Amino acid sequence: MFMNIQSRYGKRFTPAYLIELGKKAARTGEKRKRWDQVDKDGTMIRISSAGKVSFVYRYKHDDKYRRMTVGTFNPEKANEDEPGMTLAEAVSEISRLRGLRHHQVDIVATESRKKHYTVKEIGKAFLKNEKSRPNGPKRTDIIEATVKKEIYPTLGDQFIDSVTLGDISRVIRSIRDRGANDPARRTLFQIRKLWRFAELNYDLKDNPASNLRPADYDLTSSGVRRRVLSDAEIKILWPLLDDTKTHNTWSTVRAGLKLLLLTAVRSSEIRNMQWQHIDLKNAVWTIPPQLHKAGESGKEDRPHRVPLSKLAIDILKSLKPSEDKSTYVLRNRNNDQLSEKVLTKALHRLQKRINRNKESSAGPMLTKLGLDLDDWEMFSAHDLRRTVSTRLTTLGVDPVIRERILAHSLGKLEAAYVQHDYLPEQRTALKKWESELMRIVNGTGRVIEITGKRHGN
Repeated sequence: MFMNIQSRYGKRFTPAYLIELGKKAARTGEKRKRWDQVDKDGTMIRISSAGKVSFVYRYKHDDKYRRMTVGTFNPEKANEDEPGMTLAEAVSEISRLRGLRHHQVDIVATESRKKHYTVKEIGKAFLKNEKSRPNGPKRTDIIEATVKKEIYPTLGDQFIDSVTLGDISRVIRSIRDRGANDPARRTLFQIRKLWRFAELNYDLKDNPASNLRPADYDLTSSGVRRRVLSDAEIKILWPLLDDTKTHNTWSTVRAGLKLLLLTAVRSSEIRNMQWQHIDLKNAVWTIPPQLHKAGESGKEDRPHRVPLSKLAIDILKSLKPSEDKSTYVLRNRNNDQLSEKVLTKALHRLQKRINRNKESSAGPMLTKLGLDLDDWEMFSAHDLRRTVSTRLTTLGVDPVIRERILAHSLGKLEAAYVQHDYLPEQRTALKKWESELMRIVNGTGRVIEITGKRHGN
């Protein structure tokens, strides 16, 4: 639908025309903050330099022009509760306002300038914006989960301009008081971002979250993790990954955990591994820049080449390479990519028994070690990477080679002037670690035992 009113620019207001105007403004980056197109009946569109198109009704009252913002153009509006409006909705609203003017009503004086949106309505627009920003956050899944799980249940149906500092504080304290310190911190940060988004885009006048800090609620940082597996833990863990009678962890998950210990890559890189990136003949796994952390962040534009040891090759071959090279190497029972937390959850099951009816809450790994959860510091998938990094150091591997294996950012100067990827040296180092790993697993040589709480090398 389009407005049957010719603008002075000789264009009709159609959805396609408005979309193109927004793209043009964002593309050219107008120096002015905004520019307008006005029709004879008072209908006006306002285009910001960022490409946002707004509908405005302009009229004359007491010999002065007055303007009332009707709404923001949202051509992809999925349902009636979504913020913004379609062109058809804007036409309808402007027609209503024009009818009021026939009775000489001063619309600005009598109509509220501020549209009341609920937290959930603005939250939808906020999440959409976070996902679409070119340089936005990488972990939008965590942001979305935090907003929907922690903010919506309590504040979601309230109008955002009615939410008080006390309302926000009650949400943060309730999360903190259930012992979830990190989720409380994440929720606080997302509330601050969401309310700031409402200030910038929905004319929110008062922002109670603008100056909130974690210290206001005694939310301390979780700090730097230092968990490293000892020889005794590795000796128990490795064979447990093959013990299907003790636990029902998927074969692909068990393979993924072993590959983490053999390669020191990140768990996200393991989950994103595709057959097209693996050269079994030359024993190399090439991770494209967009799939490793330094490349994804823009710090590195080169792929990360991972030398594969004989044992890693055997594990990959056991997974039966797919003819479709674009498929993931590690897949779940539905033939989909492994979920984000699946590797750490599998490790937690080995350490902690989920069934509360058991006499002890210790899982099979702790049972074999003769420990209870009170005498144990849980470890995650990322702690396996830290373990390999530490072991490479104790094995005398040069720090430069170790950092190459870990795919850490090289820094601008080194990235520009050192083009050698040290692949042979990395292969030698990981082969050395594989020999050490097998020594630990097979019980040859000295084994570092564990005692007491918070153990580890």
